[in-house]
Amino acid sequence: MNIAMINPTKGHKTMIYDLAVNLAKKGHKISILQPESTTRFFHFDTQKREIDENIRIIKIPCVFLPKIRYTIPNFLKEYTVLSSLIDEGVDVVHIGEYFYPTVFPPLALKKRRNIPMVVCSDALVGISWKYSSVAVDWIAHTYTKTIGKSVLTRCDAAIFLYEALAHQAESLHVLPHKIKVIPNGVDTELFSNLDQAESRRILGIDSNEKVILSISRLVPVKGIETLIDVTRKLLQNGVAVKTYVVGGGPYRRSYEKKAADLKDAFVFVGNVPYRDIPVLLSACDVFLLASLSEGLPTVVLEAGACGKPVVASNVGGVPDIITHGESGFLVNPQDRNGFFTYVKMLLEDESLAKKIASKLNNHVLEHFSWEKIVKKYEKIYEEIRT
Repeated sequence: MNIAMINPTKGHKTMIYDLAVNLAKKGHKISILQPESTTRFFHFDTQKREIDENIRIIKIPCVFLPKIRYTIPNFLKEYTVLSSLIDEGVDVVHIGEYFYPTVFPPLALKKRRNIPMVVCSDALVGISWKYSSVAVDWIAHTYTKTIGKSVLTRCDAAIFLYEALAHQAESLHVLPHKIKVIPNGVDTELFSNLDQAESRRILGIDSNEKVILSISRLVPVKGIETLIDVTRKLLQNGVAVKTYVVGGGPYRRSYEKKAADLKDAFVFVGNVPYRDIPVLLSACDVFLLASLSEGLPTVVLEAGACGKPVVASNVGGVPDIITHGESGFLVNPQDRNGFFTYVKMLLEDESLAKKIASKLNNHVLEHFSWEKIVKKYEKIYEEIRT
């Protein structure tokens, strides 16, 4: 099958690139339209790059707004490239996210060329996911209720990453037969239960330290202040712990000031290569996600695949991954004492931590392997083609 995939933003979305790689392994031909701000906005020469014999990336000039991480493409270039791909024999167009402007050229072509089209989303912005800015959230809510609703209803299938999101989509009058639920997958070969002692040796972490790990952008919606507060409270209660936060973002300096009194007990690692994440996960004792909003966080799947116990916010699709009290602990994002309680419990009770981690590991391997996820996408692609 020939599939054109629209990556919605300058960054490489997991739900596009990981899916593309795993579809390519099954022999499908993938063309990814990739917004690129380093490409001149009015540059019309097609720039293609093959990353696999079955995958090619075609750059689309764009303007990137870093503060809100929003991408505005060159619409004419995107329309022209996608139109030529349809001429070449594309069977399905797969749109990543309904809330980026990259969705408009494909929809215009759908009306003219009657090409099968799916849209995949990890959030209904302004409804299930919020940025923690009144203005941005109001704009997002208004968009979802108007333009977003039109996008979701006009595509042949609307794929959501978790059950609660699919139920919310029904309120936008998306036809029930169009609504599908397919989660992100996890690379279970890359993310596996590595030896903790060896991982710590590689990273230079003391074998006797109690280690909390969090991986996220350094922005308010990710609950970084909660991580700082939980670490401080653990230390005040006699738990010798060290928290590592992996990731970058515009608020790093602000958070460093707020964590200054913790000194070496709270470490901002910065961005690291993706290939190093499994070693970092394997080195920790507890993985903590304190986000105010989430879609279906791939990092929780990765932590589970690495055999780590997880304490996470009870938001978005997290309950689709973790059953509270059985395969992890879910906490209201405003309940800092709840995060403290469960993290402390796991750090102090090794038997409980292993039991919780094992159940999560089994659940992730059984339900979130890319092999199973790809089969679900193939089925939907075939359905909308007929």
